[in-house]
Amino acid sequence: MDINGILLIILAFACLGLAGYAFYQYSLTQSDPIFIVAVSLSTIGVSIFFGYLNVVHFGNTTLNVSWLWYIGSSIGLLFLFLSSVMASNEQFRLLRRWQIFATLLFFIIILLTPMFPASADPLIPAVVSLARPLICMCAFLRYASLYLAKERRFSLVMSLAFLLLGVGFGVVTPQLLVPGLAVLGGVGSVLRITGYTTMIIAYTVIR
Repeated sequence: MDINGILLIILAFACLGLAGYAFYQYSLTQSDPIFIVAVSLSTIGVSIFFGYLNVVHFGNTTLNVSWLWYIGSSIGLLFLFLSSVMASNEQFRLLRRWQIFATLLFFIIILLTPMFPASADPLIPAVVSLARPLICMCAFLRYASLYLAKERRFSLVMSLAFLLLGVGFGVVTPQLLVPGLAVLGGVGSVLRITGYTTMIIAYTVIR
């Protein structure tokens, strides 16, 4: 296991641990925003773990679980972004219902993993992967605008986290098309790990 793999495992458990703490806080407060954060971090933690595995071999069967990385991280990041846009309790309740549906769909996709192609045209995962930098850059702009409006440190740190994640996901996309660009994969991994770490700091230290 290389250092990047070790860091991914640590991040996966950190996200899942923070999600567990958020679920505990939700049990005390019944707060929809906290529930959304808890489920989002759970989905991201699981997706990071699948991203670390990448390909799993069961006898003569090869499972390309990296598809789950693209899908799970996109879902988790999307709802973290949308939670920053909601302005009322009714909107948060609606968002929560949609998140439950999306999360159930994600777990159904996990069960259907054996049906996914072990390999595919590189253009397909590259296009799927583009959803993540787009979501992250939208979230960066949203949290940056929140910071300019209210000057809360949490918004500033979250905007930085999403900026790092957006650039990190964007940098690795060319490598999916041209495997020889391994250096981009290394740079992207460092940026994503830093971005997720910054996000965890925002939720645990600053908020």
